[in-house]
Amino acid sequence: MDIRLVVSDLDGTALLARAGSRVSKEVVAAARIAGEAGILLSVATGRPVCKTLEVLDQLEVNVPVVVNGGTKLYDPVTHRVLWGVPIPDHSLDYLADVASSFHFEVLMDEEEHGDGDVLAQRLASWRGEPIHAMYLVGVPVGKAPAVMQILAKVPGVACAVSSHPFPGEFVDIQITSEHGTKASGVSQLLSHLGVSSNETLGVGDSDNDLPMFSAVGTSAAMGNANWRVKEAATLVVPSVGAHGLATILYSLARDPSGKHLNTAWSKVNSYWT
Repeated sequence: MDIRLVVSDLDGTALLARAGSRVSKEVVAAARIAGEAGILLSVATGRPVCKTLEVLDQLEVNVPVVVNGGTKLYDPVTHRVLWGVPIPDHSLDYLADVASSFHFEVLMDEEEHGDGDVLAQRLASWRGEPIHAMYLVGVPVGKAPAVMQILAKVPGVACAVSSHPFPGEFVDIQITSEHGTKASGVSQLLSHLGVSSNETLGVGDSDNDLPMFSAVGTSAAMGNANWRVKEAATLVVPSVGAHGLATILYSLARDPSGKHLNTAWSKVNSYWT
């Protein structure tokens, strides 16, 4: 069955983690060629809508996209949220009880910048409005496992490590409803577009992309991805610096069956080491 839809992560996949919102000319050109060949391109990102729009414009994305870590399906054409799932109130109450052990800045939903407030401060001022996603920003790599272990005990939430502008030193940790991962968002996207999972290829580099891999028929890990992502993926393609996403898009534009991708970038290929 031919691939009709590519769903790509952004940071560390479509663009360098430190690139802000600048997509390389190689990926932009490949997206245009793939679009002309009838391949749909969408996005599944931990970014909020406000930090996604500039990238969507460059990639000429005109179908709904998954944002806020999988908790919203957003239409960039109509500027409407088509679907969303907030973090349950009881989970926020539980988070408030454990938040005193976290001393990292937190962002919520559509916030681009914070004022340094940590999770306990933010939840203390919470007034009951829906929160779809929270981000612990700049968690030192060495402390991330302990933070994830604490968060794993919070009922009703899903937590995942995502890309940070200084990979290798820090990570960001996103907190969403357990029903609001990239798997949930991508499933909603496929239903909206009328595309099957077997006609969909997902591309990513971080742990928060693992749920997306379970929702698509073919998955590709970037060469810069960690070992967990590479192990879970169907294929391993060149790194973001080597324009791995462009490799996928150009290949599918030539042959939507993906046979060339499977031949060139299978994990049994010497690239997978």
